[in-house]
Amino acid sequence: MAGHRIRLRPWFRWALPRTLAAVVLYVGGYTALNWHYSAVVAEGLAAARARGEPATADELLPAEVSPARDAGPFFRAACALADGFDERIREEFGGFEPYVKEFPEGSGRYVWGWVDDAEFDEHDRPVPADLQAIDAWLQRMPGLQELLDEVRRRPECKSTIDFGEDGPYTLLPHLLPAKNLCLLTLASSAAAAERGDMTRAVDQLLASHALTRCLFADRYCLISALVAASCRELVHAQLQLLLSHGLPAAELERLARGLEETPDMPTIYREAVIGERSGLGSFMFQAMLQGRRLPYSGDLPAATGPLRLLLLWDFGVYLDVFRDAVAHPWPGFGKGVEDVGVDMAALRGAPISALMIPALGKFRGRLIRVQAQELLARCALSLERERLEGGAYPSRLPMGFEGVRYTPTPEGYVLRVRAVDYPGRPEDGDEVLRIRR
Repeated sequence: MAGHRIRLRPWFRWALPRTLAAVVLYVGGYTALNWHYSAVVAEGLAAARARGEPATADELLPAEVSPARDAGPFFRAACALADGFDERIREEFGGFEPYVKEFPEGSGRYVWGWVDDAEFDEHDRPVPADLQAIDAWLQRMPGLQELLDEVRRRPECKSTIDFGEDGPYTLLPHLLPAKNLCLLTLASSAAAAERGDMTRAVDQLLASHALTRCLFADRYCLISALVAASCRELVHAQLQLLLSHGLPAAELERLARGLEETPDMPTIYREAVIGERSGLGSFMFQAMLQGRRLPYSGDLPAATGPLRLLLLWDFGVYLDVFRDAVAHPWPGFGKGVEDVGVDMAALRGAPISALMIPALGKFRGRLIRVQAQELLARCALSLERERLEGGAYPSRLPMGFEGVRYTPTPEGYVLRVRAVDYPGRPEDGDEVLRIRR
């Protein structure tokens, strides 16, 4: 036994100081890195606040809106009334959506209309939807129509989203009903245009446009902005159908005034990005770092050791990327949609940032398309005014629509503008408006 102890003494004399040195280096290094990365995160959040931006979920507040101008209560009441419409409507009418397709392929002739997206004829073409039945159903619900009329009449909409402690888990039950209402009012607009009731056709188109405005008013909420952009694209499709029917001067001017009440897309992008950083990013990182409770997931243990250092470093990268994205939100038409002020190489080794950030480019590209659609709508309305005044469409565009390409056709005209550039697919970046009488 004694000999055994003698053989271990040299090993202890060699290992003990090295073990102590390693512990000191680890603890000292961990402490230094923890302090450094914590300071970087604190500096990033403080810088956001210094710029007047919310930095955490509990700092995200809705904009103030005068009650006399606020469509919010009527919007939410309409969404509550419409909750569950999707299944009921599909049972009665099937699916219905705007449909624009070149047919035959390459002929330059386009088929317009609303179709049942689940039924196809023997030529694999969607079957037209019964719009008059849909419109009659909507008119049998006077309470809903009155709410939609109030939404249309009021130019602003106050959101009631409270991120609070739920952060990204805030429930948004109004999104699907609002999109269903958008489809319903647009189908109703198309039905009214078919039977020549242009006053109702314009009313219902503007009601749908007002619904998108209320969705965009969910300040700091990216998912609401995405749904609003989707609805706005439906409005764009129906606008082409409505203008193809032709509008009298009074209805054309009423439509033009209503479409002017559109949020500024760069502002929508900037606020949605701030909301993602504060309501999602900051909430998630801080919950993992501090051991907070995540709704639907339970309590998290506070991150320690190497995991804490990784999360802090990742959080710092996240804040840097969003700082640049907020500072440079909008490249203008014709710029690369992938260029979103995000250095993707900086995300290597930042697993959470790499999951949450890349979608920003697609989101901004979507809003750029909405902005391009609004430009084309203004241009089309100007052309329609000239047609009513002069009896024919002009040979060239009026002033103020630089970048829009105008092609008169025997049936009407085609407008194009380059919204974004997709590498290798430049034609996919065009936004188009076609009028065919």
